Amino acid sequence: MKNPAISICIPVYNGAKYLAESIHSALSQSYPHFEVIIIDDGSIDDSWKIIQDFAKKSEKIRAFQNKRNLGLVGNWNACIAKAEGTWIKFLFQDDTMVSSCLHDMISCAVESKKEFILCEREFLIEQNASETIREYYQRKVKRLEYVYPNGGIISSSQICAEVSRYLNVNFIGEPCSFLFKKSLTQQYGLFNDQLDQLCDFEFAVRIGVNQDIYYTTKRLIYFRVHGNSTSESNHTKKKLKIQLLDNFLLAYSYRHYRHFKNLMELHPEAIRSFYQKREALLFSNGYKIALELTLPLFRNYPKISFVFIQYLIKRKFLHVLKWCRDVFKYNESKG
Repeated sequence: MKNPAISICIPVYNGAKYLAESIHSALSQSYPHFEVIIIDDGSIDDSWKIIQDFAKKSEKIRAFQNKRNLGLVGNWNACIAKAEGTWIKFLFQDDTMVSSCLHDMISCAVESKKEFILCEREFLIEQNASETIREYYQRKVKRLEYVYPNGGIISSSQICAEVSRYLNVNFIGEPCSFLFKKSLTQQYGLFNDQLDQLCDFEFAVRIGVNQDIYYTTKRLIYFRVHGNSTSESNHTKKKLKIQLLDNFLLAYSYRHYRHFKNLMELHPEAIRSFYQKREALLFSNGYKIALELTLPLFRNYPKISFVFIQYLIKRKFLHVLKWCRDVFKYNESKG
């Protein structure tokens, strides 16, 4: 399809169970000017066969296979690179979109003249989801509609204010809730592939603290939660990295990256406090664990190395103070 207005991006990895339903919902859109980019990241199930079967039947689909596994976020960025549309709309392999999704979201973009559009989503919680993840999505998940029940334009200063309250809580939603201009990735960068659980939130915040966005309370996406989903996997297998490193990197970005300058200037105390707490937690399990988690990041995050230098100096200083205290007590006991 030449010059599609919207690229629906479907990154895939071992998603055979729900993939056909997801692709079908993409092809069933009432808005006609779109393409579907599907990239398989080396699946070992029937995902690629399902993708090929759909691609043979629809000229709207452009299907690719990565030569090597890029990982979750790496594949998201690969989808953006392949997309030829002016706008990007993500759809995950487990999820579906209502038939009016593209029409409603692009209408919001045209009317508001904003480049980042959010919609509300509904959760489909499968029986095999754990009780922890079930409780989270049913009772604890944050929604923008709690703060902006009528939707509409949300200013960058309002986003900054909400971020300062929910610094590491995704109140915005998953990438399947976004419609955004591809040109924004040239201005603000792609998804941060060093993050596992907060990558979508960080990306949305990076844009939202710099320019106004538009939010519609319409439920245009069905986000499926099940025992094999990425969210479920992240809550179990990668718990330590997510709790320690992801949150530290998020705090580090807030404090040091130029795209978060507005956030830092408007809410400096909240950002500093968050950073200090996440730094302390990073070292709470010991220096070796912190070093193991962050060592691969030193090249892209050079300032992190200074965190370790400061920590070692502080630890050495405290060690000296403790030694002096012990010597003083010993001398005092000897009269």
